[in-house]
Amino acid sequence: MEWVGRIDDLRADATASRVLPVLVEHPVVSPDLVAARVEVSERSARAALTVLADRGILKPYDRMPAGPGRPRRFRVASDLITLVTNWSPL
Repeated sequence: MEWVGRIDDLRADATASRVLPVLVEHPVVSPDLVAARVEVSERSARAALTVLADRGILKPYDRMPAGPGRPRRFRVASDLITLVTNWSPL
């Protein structure tokens, strides 16, 4: 799982680059969570999540609860979850 190599052509201060450390603590993210954690607008956060999805780092998380209002769009770092699940002795 070499995420840095997948984004090495981006500027160092690109929002997508700043999201990677967030994924370690939050492998399932939404634009509002990313916006708060890296201090950018939700629009910039959505764009960063799209970049990371296009590069195979994030995948859509389809298990969203149904409810009133616009559904939140979650993304998941499934490679990270697989790595932790396989490593865990539980």
